[in-house]
Amino acid sequence: MISHLSGRARAWAMAEWARDSPLCSSLIAFQEALQITFDPVSTSRDKARELTSIRQGGDSVCDYAIRFRTLAAESGWNSVALYDVFLKGLAPRIQEQLIPLDLPPGLDSLIGLAIRTDNRIRELVSRRSSGPSGGGSSHGAEFTDRRDFPRFTADPPRPSADHSDEPMQVGRARLTAEERRRRQREGLCFYCGEHGHSVFSCSMKNPATVTHITAADRRTRSFTPLVVTHHGVSTALTALIDSGADVSLMDWKLAVGLGLKPRLLDRLDKARGLHGRGLFDITHVSEPLRLSINNHTEFMSFHLFEGSSRQLVLGYPWLCEHSPRVDWSTGKILEWGPDCDKHQSSRPSGKRNNMNYKPVPVRPASGPETPDLKKVPACYHHLAEVFSKSRALSLPPHHPYDCAINLVPGSTIPKGRLYPVSASERQALDKYIDDSLAAGLIRPSSSAAAAGFFFVGKKDGTLRPCIDYSALNTITIKNRYPLPLMS
Repeated sequence: MISHLSGRARAWAMAEWARDSPLCSSLIAFQEALQITFDPVSTSRDKARELTSIRQGGDSVCDYAIRFRTLAAESGWNSVALYDVFLKGLAPRIQEQLIPLDLPPGLDSLIGLAIRTDNRIRELVSRRSSGPSGGGSSHGAEFTDRRDFPRFTADPPRPSADHSDEPMQVGRARLTAEERRRRQREGLCFYCGEHGHSVFSCSMKNPATVTHITAADRRTRSFTPLVVTHHGVSTALTALIDSGADVSLMDWKLAVGLGLKPRLLDRLDKARGLHGRGLFDITHVSEPLRLSINNHTEFMSFHLFEGSSRQLVLGYPWLCEHSPRVDWSTGKILEWGPDCDKHQSSRPSGKRNNMNYKPVPVRPASGPETPDLKKVPACYHHLAEVFSKSRALSLPPHHPYDCAINLVPGSTIPKGRLYPVSASERQALDKYIDDSLAAGLIRPSSSAAAAGFFFVGKKDGTLRPCIDYSALNTITIKNRYPLPLMS
């Protein structure tokens, strides 16, 4: 083993061998001494910290997976944690291809899928860069560097009708055949020569555009508050109302967070700015979800895009459909168009139409109350608040550490079923719903998702309502993570 060492490690091992050290008679003892001498502070915690910051960068997924597996073997993490860390460290171009897919459950299967995706992208880039005749790029000249030139000009040149060649830069020349082969071999961009992207998504080839104009009297932009609901889960967001957008847009990351299923468009749509240049491509549209602004509710789909600071954009078609009167200083909708009566409702239709269905704010019960402690043993009277009826019928206040109920992506939401009930059970069910609505514990919903509801008899002959959440618990992501050691 000493013959395979070099440098300081070899010199140390030869000194131990020369003095006939006991370490040289045991391989395990020799390895432990070698690690203590040259890597005394390397622990599994250090490897885990390094694992959280690992990124693919410009490497291939295969090379990234090798580095990842090496650190993972020394970190001591379980496969569930390693799954998310590996997915987070992938390059954006790989993550974009994996978003529409149903990801495999195992880490090994995920790594294999990512490697195959990366190989196909590299093969496609290589095929396109070689052109139909096998030599030369179909997009014409590529340049080694453009970082010395400004990305914005006062009067940008008009795009010519002939797109076979890229615009020439002063002091630049076409790539030589040798340089082209080198960039293809090392996975570099043919345009800027950097790692991590292809020529088709190169930001230097498609310069960034000015989206904000700074003026002396610039005012703060206001956004419209709204609530989106999907599978019974409501999320409060803000949207930008933009009459210059031809469609309504949603950020890819928001769609993934909401659990929306993307649908591939029949043809690719390219978003363009006022100058006519392409900004980004739109390839997918979301499934319909419920959108509520005050008492205005509708179901609509959004075109998905990436790389914007705005998560939701309500475009020109939405404005034409609803014709709202907007207070642009605050972003609030003051009045809806004449055709929006079908989208507005002050109360839901149904049997209990005499109830006030205005949502009750989540807050603890207010006001003094003295609970009846006649049937409570005296030793428990100091816990009088526990027996408060009003506190039992109210929700606790929100806190920064509220726990969310996250569902497994792609899982099937449990549907409700019809059960025959007796007259007494029907009366108890109506009373439970009316009391819960009045207390703000529940609210009306038109979602098809539901949980089973049944009754259990009490000793006094009354009925205790019970809700079966076992189907929901099955598809809930468990909040499990490694606990730190007390030491």
